[in-house]
Amino acid sequence: MWFIKLKHKKMQAFLTGVMLFSVAGMLNMSLCLVGELTSFAVQTINEQNCPSGYIFTIGTKDFQDHFPDDSYLSSIETMSALSGKATTVPILYNDKDIVQMHDMMLAATNWRDFGYIELKMGTVETPNEGEVWLSEVLTRPNGIELGDKIIIKYGEPLELSVSGIYRSTCFPKGIGYCPMLVNPADLTHAQHEADAAFFAVNIKEYSDYRMRELFEDSSYSVDTRTRDDVRRTMMEYSGSLGATVAIASLIVIIIAMVILRYVVRNNLMKEFHTIGVYKSLGYSTKEVSRFYSVGYMIVGAVSVIIGVFCSLGLVLVIGDMLTEYVQPFKLTNTALIISFITSFAVMVLLYVNL
Repeated sequence: MWFIKLKHKKMQAFLTGVMLFSVAGMLNMSLCLVGELTSFAVQTINEQNCPSGYIFTIGTKDFQDHFPDDSYLSSIETMSALSGKATTVPILYNDKDIVQMHDMMLAATNWRDFGYIELKMGTVETPNEGEVWLSEVLTRPNGIELGDKIIIKYGEPLELSVSGIYRSTCFPKGIGYCPMLVNPADLTHAQHEADAAFFAVNIKEYSDYRMRELFEDSSYSVDTRTRDDVRRTMMEYSGSLGATVAIASLIVIIIAMVILRYVVRNNLMKEFHTIGVYKSLGYSTKEVSRFYSVGYMIVGAVSVIIGVFCSLGLVLVIGDMLTEYVQPFKLTNTALIISFITSFAVMVLLYVNL
């Protein structure tokens, strides 16, 4: 009987399905995005590929200069460094200034010993004189490829050919320092610039607070990016986006349930005489109500399930965009669990309101 009733209300059923497909998909996308990126950040940014903290210094290349006394050094477990010069002049690619907040030219001689840099593109062991390796956070947004030229605008401009593109967990998004790795010979062009260095530091008994406290008394310009900072950088976009979409989805779901409840009740009102016939034939009020609500329940359930699992594709796309400078993003069991819970919760809400 419910199928016959649904056939007469095809447009209503279609619009109901589209509405529930959309809101269930948005809600699930926001919840999965937050859950998956939180899990991704914790699992990916770990002790193997991210030190306790990355330290950028301007004014000195000597690590010990940062400590007022040797007692601080007892907290350090391991330390590796790339040293060179700060860059305070424009850096041009196709006449466009690509300078980040701060830039450095660092000698790439011991980049393998540094331990937290991965060469993604390029074949040379280290940059030759007149060559440079750039971070992905500079090359991708600016369309820079191997063989392209950048110009550092000193009094006598320094032209460097891009021979390598690297990746580091220090740069999960395109913010802050993005050191250029060069041949030591090219640092002679920056003799007038301040000394600079990029340190990867591991401390004993890591905590975010201990890592920050270690360098707070330094008299030099220091920027510390702890392991927790890197994780937060990855999660901040998903958190704000996920919360906004989730709240909007919940509001729309409530509105959708009110509209759906109204539609079913309105249909019952319009078919008052038909309902009287059903009751005269022995059907109870509850059974008659089901003739009208079961069809919408089935349409709603199917739409919710399809919407929820279609939203996983969007989670994959957005997640890949937010983690493009770290490593490929993949869905895990977390997304499936959240999807089943979301589907069940929305269908329960649908059942209660019909």
